[in-house]
Amino acid sequence: MSPEMNPEALERYVDAAALALGLSLTAEQRPGVLAYFGMAARFAAVLDATELHPHDESALRFEPVSAPLSPHGDDHVA
Repeated sequence: MSPEMNPEALERYVDAAALALGLSLTAEQRPGVLAYFGMAARFAAVLDATELHPHDESALRFEPVSAPLSPHGDDHVA
């Protein structure tokens, strides 16, 4: 975890994000949410530390995934 994202900063971030989204976290949910965001911060730090080169770019074209078919026929699920 980066020095900027210490446990206290992570708690402030989660609190601010929940407030901004209008979510309330129960006492039972909070440890799991903090653990998840801590893990995400560690993943981000690994990616941030990885030097990328032009040949590391992803595919040259984007192919969207088709929407799933409804169980009633050929209509797509909205």
